[in-house]
Amino acid sequence: MKKRNNILKLTDLIFVLITVASFTGVLIPAGKFTPKLMGAPYTAWMGVVFCFAYILLAYIASKYQKEGPDDN
Repeated sequence: MKKRNNILKLTDLIFVLITVASFTGVLIPAGKFTPKLMGAPYTAWMGVVFCFAYILLAYIASKYQKEGPDDN
């Protein structure tokens, strides 16, 4: 039970950190006007990475979420 709560708190913390990072210099590097990664804009790649991270966190949280009596 305690392990389940710790995992859920960790997924929440990582979610918040990724959300904050998406609005900082991680997504748009300072001093670069047109950063590219394999021909695509760096911001597009980071958006894809953040999207997959959100999906992974949602999957992990769904596995450790408590099921109520009326959940099917």
